[in-house]
Amino acid sequence: KSYNIQTLKDPFGSTLEENYEFIVVPPETHPLALKINEIRKGTLRPEIKIVNINYVMTDDDAPRSSTRIGQGEIDVHGHLKRSQGKSE
Repeated sequence: KSYNIQTLKDPFGSTLEENYEFIVVPPETHPLALKINEIRKGTLRPEIKIVNINYVMTDDDAPRSSTRIGQGEIDVHGHLKRSQGKSE
């Protein structure tokens, strides 16, 4: 099976015009996915199955993100870089 993965560059992307099987969303964008399906229903388009994903948390219980990795706050495994090398 082939997949077409797209990042939404605006709140709706092409989800209102094109048909998709799934939309994968983190917790904060779940309401937007519900809105997408509400709008699609009004235009007689089939609903998109919503797949909710949870964050992978870091040592400080914040979501792991490429931004935090790039800023040197955490490594790719979610470990705090600032705490490395401190004596206990």
